[in-house]
Amino acid sequence: MATKLAAVRALINEAIRAVDAGAPDAEALCVMVKMYASEEIFKVCQHAVELHGGNGIMLEFGIEKLLRDASLFLHRDATVDISRFKIVKAMFPQTAGIYAGPEK
Repeated sequence: MATKLAAVRALINEAIRAVDAGAPDAEALCVMVKMYASEEIFKVCQHAVELHGGNGIMLEFGIEKLLRDASLFLHRDATVDISRFKIVKAMFPQTAGIYAGPEK
């Protein structure tokens, strides 16, 4: 769980540096961070609930709230599938857009 959180932090820091530097891949990195972080944080919270067994879903412990909050990030701004498509489109701008049509 700590490794997943460290990986998320490292990717966030890379995206921050890219945005600050005005790098051309900054937008793609931000989408990658959003997608990867939302998936990994959900997995960490799910694992925390499982580690606590029946107590993990009890309101008094607060772990179930972390899982509920983490599940919201999977669907905020864009679903994970849309984020994946944005990443592919950033990687292959000449060809990826042909299949999806123009953005509005």
